[in-house]
Amino acid sequence: PLSVNMYTSRVSFICAVKQLYIIFFAVATEGAVFNESIGDSIFAASASSYFTDFSSFDSDNWVMKDGTCSHCNERYGAECTLWDADAAAFGSIPIENGSTSETMSGVTLTTTPLETNASCGGICKSAHMVYDHDLMYGTVTVEAKWFPGDEDNVSTATGFIGLDSDGNEASITMGFHGVGWDDDEDFDHKFQTAVYADVDNSHEKEYEDMSPVSVADEFNVYSIKWTSEKVTWKFNGELARKVT
Repeated sequence: PLSVNMYTSRVSFICAVKQLYIIFFAVATEGAVFNESIGDSIFAASASSYFTDFSSFDSDNWVMKDGTCSHCNERYGAECTLWDADAAAFGSIPIENGSTSETMSGVTLTTTPLETNASCGGICKSAHMVYDHDLMYGTVTVEAKWFPGDEDNVSTATGFIGLDSDGNEASITMGFHGVGWDDDEDFDHKFQTAVYADVDNSHEKEYEDMSPVSVADEFNVYSIKWTSEKVTWKFNGELARKVT
């Protein structure tokens, strides 16, 4: 079984998430089964599903990591991030409405540098949310935009949505970087997909190019479907990648 994770790390940028759907095909023994109508016919056929618009923190179903550091062994500690619950702001996505300042439902994850390194080594602080029930097969759908802004502010940005086991030993993810990230890819229009059962072996990484659609400036719908036979990734309902 895997758990749903959503986080950003490194320094000085914002990720905004409007809503998230989870559909269970099967649920691990220790997991919880939800029977909640989410008002969307696309998902109505599923007997077990979960939906949130992140208007507030759902503590019954999510864990917000707080006070610990992660990603401290890569790039000589340059990725070391202190998880801070206050870095996630719910019901706070700004929307443009002329001269009026308004917000909409959703959660904004903000990463900022620390003036002094955290005791656990963190050089920045950010938010990491984990769905508190393990899944064995299902679909995770997230509407989000990743790292809008100037390259000077977002070039170190990275973030993930997807499924992880304890200790990141196995994973199915979509990964995002800010424009100017050092992989020399066009991350205004691309995202990374990866799948592996052993963290020490190949992660089967690929970059998916969604040009001309911007993943930074526009809200898009990202979906991962995991079955016993295959994994598929979709972007705005269209197939981006399949692994069997």
